Formats: sequence, structure tokens, C-alpha cells
Amino acid sequence: MASNAPFDDEDQPLTPEQEKAVRRVWRLVTLSGVIIAAGFALVFVTILTRLSDDPEESFSLTFDGAADRITLSDGEDLVSAVAHGRTVTAIVQTADGRIIRVFDAQTLDIVREISVEAE
Repeated sequence: MASNAPFDDEDQPLTPEQEKAVRRVWRLVTLSGVIIAAGFALVFVTILTRLSDDPEESFSLTFDGAADRITLSDGEDLVSAVAHGRTVTAIVQTADGRIIRVFDAQTLDIVREISVEAE
């Protein structure tokens, strides 16, 4: 029967170097476990925080009466409008095609105007 020489001394006490190596491995395993647990906790807290945040609380539109309406020129029709964050995006149909206008949500000033042309 073959002998497994390295494994024959299971009942022998560990040498000081071996004990030191075992303690070092246990410290590294414990540290790794703590880091992984902290990472999971951080992800969990971040998800809960984002789910509990009220978008209306972080930003709300208030108008002073002067900037409460988007006015279109003659011959322009509003196709779509979407408010997102601090902007209002409107798609306007004109005689020449469609235009995408991006407005500042507070002042309703035009921030950008993009012409949509067919090729």
C-alpha cells in the first residue's frame, strides 16, 4: 500500500512556522469576508436610498407666472413634450419638418434647438 508521506503526520503538532502561516491565512480570510460583507451592505443601502428618494422632493417646478407657457409660432404644431429633470423637451412640427426644442424647466428659455431632416 502506498504511503502519503506529507499527510501521515496529521496527529503531529504544528511547527511555529506552520502556526504562523495558519494564523495569517485566517486573518486574510476574515479580512476578505469583512470587505465582501461591507460591499454588499453598501450596495444594499444604496439601492434602498435610491428607492426611497422622492423625485418630487429633489426637484420641483415652480413658475412665477411669466414663464408658465411655451408659445408656438403660427404654422407650428406640438407633437410631443416631455419634462425630465431640469429640462422640457418639445417636438414641434413645422412646414419645413420637425424641430426638437429643449427648454430650461424653470425659465422656459430655449436651451437648444435641433432640426430634424429626412435624408
